Amino acid sequence: KYLYEEGAPIILAKSAGSLIALKACQETNLTPEKAIFIGFPIRYAQINSINYASLLFNFDAPTLYIQAEHDPMGSYQDICEMTKNLPNARTVCIDGDDHSYKDIDELVRLINLFYES
Repeated sequence: KYLYEEGAPIILAKSAGSLIALKACQETNLTPEKAIFIGFPIRYAQINSINYASLLFNFDAPTLYIQAEHDPMGSYQDICEMTKNLPNARTVCIDGDDHSYKDIDELVRLINLFYES
């Protein structure tokens, strides 16, 4: 989903939408002002032979990864490992052991903090 603020795109995506957004940026050479990925689906990518590492390699936008501590699609620790060499990545752990991300108030709070930084 694209949001526009002063003409600069912000990418906000959940799960497989994160992979779609990364692929679209790669194919169009779009570099958004910021990106927010909620529940990044490492396991989904692996099962479907999607090389998420290559999609992230040239993605330079400041990016917030919001990940549940025990998300079955990729734990918070998995996301920390994935992003450890990405200079513009910020990771945030939220409570949870599923992939639903139902606490909208907490997501909005985290997104606003990142957007305003």
